[in-house]
Amino acid sequence: MHHRTPLVLALLLLLLPASATAVRAASERDTALVTIAEANAHCLIQSGMMPAEKARSLASGFLDAEQVSAKQRKAVRDDPGFSALMDRYISDQGGCKSLLRELK
Repeated sequence: MHHRTPLVLALLLLLLPASATAVRAASERDTALVTIAEANAHCLIQSGMMPAEKARSLASGFLDAEQVSAKQRKAVRDDPGFSALMDRYISDQGGCKSLLRELK
């Protein structure tokens, strides 16, 4: 996940509308990183490639490595616009199948 992070982070930041409430709740960087991690976990779980607990642990480890605190993660995830942002990110990556291909 780490080798693509700067490029994907930059692309995701372009998707964030200036008035997005998730951005107000946390920094743009944290919002992008949480979105990427959660989208990856979502797709791994949805595809059946990984059990939910393991996928969430992987996402959590990624966010720990990127120094995104539990408080920051919660602020992003709890935002009402977060699901739509994550769905848009997955869609812009070509859907879960394409996103998972890139993770391998």
